[in-house]
Amino acid sequence: DLLSSEKTAYEKEVNKLKDLLSSEKTAYEKEVNKLKDLLSSEKIAREKEVNELEEQIVMAKSAREKDIEDTSHAHKLKTDKLNKLLQSQQQRYKTKLSSTIDDANKQSEEANELKLEAQEIKRVAYKDAKRVIVNERNHSTHLQKRLKEKHKTELVAFIKSTTTNKRRNNNGEIDEEIVDEEVDDELVDEEVEAVDNTLEREREREQQKKIVDELKAKVKALEQIAPKVIQKKWIKNPNGKKGGTQAWPHHVVLLIMEWLSNRTPPSCIAANIVSLCSIIMPSADIALELPTTPYIRTVRSLLVVVTKTLAAYTVARVPRFHQIYTDGTTRRQTELINMLIGYVTDEGLKTVTLDNMIISPEKKSLSTAQALMQSMENAQKLLKGWREVTKELYPDDEDILALIPLPEAATLTKARDAYITTDTCSQAKNVRTQMIKAIKDLAVKEGICENTEDFRMHELDCWNHLRNLWIEHAVDTLEKRVKTDLAEDLLDIPKIYRVDVAMNLLLRSIDKEFALTANYAKGHGSMFAHWMEISHPGALLFPTARMLGGTRQDAVTEGALPAYMNRHYCVEFLFQKLCAGTTEANILQTSLFLQLTSIEIVAMLRVLSIVHIAIVKPIRFLSGKCHDLDGWGISKMPKALDILYEALKEIVADGSKLLDEDFAMGIFKSLESEVPKFKDYMTHIHEQKEMYVVGDRTKESRKVGMEEARMELFTPTTTMNEMKGQGSKFGEWQRTSMPTINATFKNFRIEFLFNVSYDHSHDEESDLVWMSGEVIEIMNAKKNKVKIRWDEKWLTEGEDPESVQVLLKSLWNQNKAGAWREHLVE
Repeated sequence: DLLSSEKTAYEKEVNKLKDLLSSEKTAYEKEVNKLKDLLSSEKIAREKEVNELEEQIVMAKSAREKDIEDTSHAHKLKTDKLNKLLQSQQQRYKTKLSSTIDDANKQSEEANELKLEAQEIKRVAYKDAKRVIVNERNHSTHLQKRLKEKHKTELVAFIKSTTTNKRRNNNGEIDEEIVDEEVDDELVDEEVEAVDNTLEREREREQQKKIVDELKAKVKALEQIAPKVIQKKWIKNPNGKKGGTQAWPHHVVLLIMEWLSNRTPPSCIAANIVSLCSIIMPSADIALELPTTPYIRTVRSLLVVVTKTLAAYTVARVPRFHQIYTDGTTRRQTELINMLIGYVTDEGLKTVTLDNMIISPEKKSLSTAQALMQSMENAQKLLKGWREVTKELYPDDEDILALIPLPEAATLTKARDAYITTDTCSQAKNVRTQMIKAIKDLAVKEGICENTEDFRMHELDCWNHLRNLWIEHAVDTLEKRVKTDLAEDLLDIPKIYRVDVAMNLLLRSIDKEFALTANYAKGHGSMFAHWMEISHPGALLFPTARMLGGTRQDAVTEGALPAYMNRHYCVEFLFQKLCAGTTEANILQTSLFLQLTSIEIVAMLRVLSIVHIAIVKPIRFLSGKCHDLDGWGISKMPKALDILYEALKEIVADGSKLLDEDFAMGIFKSLESEVPKFKDYMTHIHEQKEMYVVGDRTKESRKVGMEEARMELFTPTTTMNEMKGQGSKFGEWQRTSMPTINATFKNFRIEFLFNVSYDHSHDEESDLVWMSGEVIEIMNAKKNKVKIRWDEKWLTEGEDPESVQVLLKSLWNQNKAGAWREHLVE
């Protein structure tokens, strides 16, 4: 029953679908019939349109043909008109041409007539010239004949005198008739002709010599004007031997030596020659050949000889030495010694390096002293060779030779009563003793004195070495102390970051990363400079000390000052780089970040910076300027040492004295009255010498760098210091120039620096405090006078909250009483 019911229902559904399909088929057929009717109607319309288009084409074709006919007819008419016009023009030109030809024929006839007249004139002139030439020739012949007769007469007289001298009789009388008979006319003519030929040859020789001299003068003048060519020249072998060689001329060698003396790399000199020639003479091809880099490197040896020769020349001309200085260094495990001569002139102390590459064969004191003495003998040999070459080139010019000193003038015996200076190590002192002994023996040998006791010399330790020794031991002690305190922390830091408390290593790393010269490949000096201009415009950035490529011991104190003053910017820059998530962050940056954020390291930088400005710089000046300071000299340097020693004893007893600005900066204060130039130097360094700020190179924006440094060193940046205006970060955030005081200046939030006094029982103290307020009225815009309402926290009970202040342009963002700036908040 279920299946039958489902079958019945299924059949009903099928029937419904069949009815639906039939109805849809009927509708579809209706649609098809409609489409067929529509297509047939569209076909009829399209055929109608095609017929209409064909009719239009036929009509357009007939119109086009008609236009072409009309155009061809018009063109034909125009062509006929042009032909007529052309014919008329040709006729007119033909007429004009015929008349022109007639005129030309007439002019030709006239020209022929003029030509005939000219030929006649020329023939007459030729006859006149010929007559004149004949007359001149006859006159010349007549003159020659008269001259010949005169010569003949003189020759006859000469022959007569000669013959009569030969025909004297025993009585001393002359037979004139015999002489006349023996004089032959032909002999006289031959003699006269020979004399004429000789005179003619002399005249020709004089004329040729004159022409040669003129040509030589012109060639010399042209050589002075013409540019010298960069090209090798053929030089023949001396002594008449066959062959020769190609060599560079002297001006090319001198050009190379000039560049080398200015430290130009040899690989760059050839390119510099091309650039120089193209700039100076762009229209001339001067550089025909270029010296190779290997040849340029060989010229360095020639430059060494020239330099030593000039040093020998200078030493030989000096009447007396005032100082002999020697020191040593190493290059590629080879010990090199230098020798310098100091002498005093009207312009002050001058120093010449006699030799800077002296090698001691046995590396002992005696052999080193002998090698130093040998350097002066080498100077004598150079002078001797120079004189020999000059004498060979200019054998007849004694004046040039007199300009070159005699070799004997270059001698160490000129060092009588002079100082001989070395460093303080035992070997250097032994070398000094051996040199003095050798110089005294030489003086006795040359007869300058009878015995060595009469020849006096002074021994002197180098004060630069002494100062560096003090700093070296002080830094070592400081590093040991800090390393002991941070021993456990250093063990926690991975060794890959190479973190250490050694100051020289830290400063070398700072030089690599932050030096604006950007010489280190992995450093970011140029990026740091750009970042400073964007992030901290107007900030005071101290230049990084050069620590790469060899340094002194006191370079640690010199480099500590900029490291301490720039540490905030450096740490901020490193933090951004390390947190940026890029591959640019490296081990060097991580190591620097760890060290510059250490309180102990920063404390070391602060102490060494104070030592530098309070001790190192004064000692440097006093020792380096001994020869130029009135009332001071090398013999008074122990006085400065005694003053320093007493001050250091007080610091040992109380270490806080080193952080006391008055005590530290007043260690050498007593010498300022004795040495005026020292006082001027300290005033210039600490009060006058200005530095440019970041991003602003105007004179108005410059700041006294040492004043800012002293403020930060002796009163480091804290909240209290910022309130007092000492090392304030808000000061660094200020705009470079003061705002304009006009109507828009009203409601300006301002800070003013007041000198506030405190009464502590019997002692009265004062301090600088920034007080904030708001400008409520412009009293006088020209005089920068405004009325300010002060914030309540700065007012005492019963005090007037308003006051009138003058805002001086010179005190904008300064650290003096009366200074003012914009009130900023973080």
